[in-house]
Amino acid sequence: RIAVELTIPKGFHVYSPEVGGDYKGVSWQMDPTDCLEMGEPSYPKPEWLVMQFSKEKLPVYEGLLRISREVIVKPALRATDASLFKRFMDRCVDSTSQIHTSGVLRFQACDDHLCYPPQAVHPQWKLQFFAPDRQRSSDDLKRESEQWRPKQ
Repeated sequence: RIAVELTIPKGFHVYSPEVGGDYKGVSWQMDPTDCLEMGEPSYPKPEWLVMQFSKEKLPVYEGLLRISREVIVKPALRATDASLFKRFMDRCVDSTSQIHTSGVLRFQACDDHLCYPPQAVHPQWKLQFFAPDRQRSSDDLKRESEQWRPKQ
């Protein structure tokens, strides 16, 4: 899982994604990549507050906002094609064994009287990649594991 955190100063709020109307809710998108599969962002439950300026009850976040999502390395191993893993390593993993990914977090901060211009920040992540162990087990270990198989 990766996450973004937004510290919202006291007296300010940002709207949750489901706010609707002309309000701009927080959103987090990831840049496209052939190396990783991105899950959907997991937003916390918002607070529903009645705004003084409109008397509407709106979903907001105050204080610390933490949004997370699952990231999965795309499968790059196939018993019938050893070159697939090499292509993955050449294209997706740098010389320090890291996979780089990035995205954009959009939000609009508001107080009780005014909404400020929408903002966009571009977070980046460097994920340490540990290659799978592709070395086959010794014959002794294989025979030992066969003893534990249930008999059909």
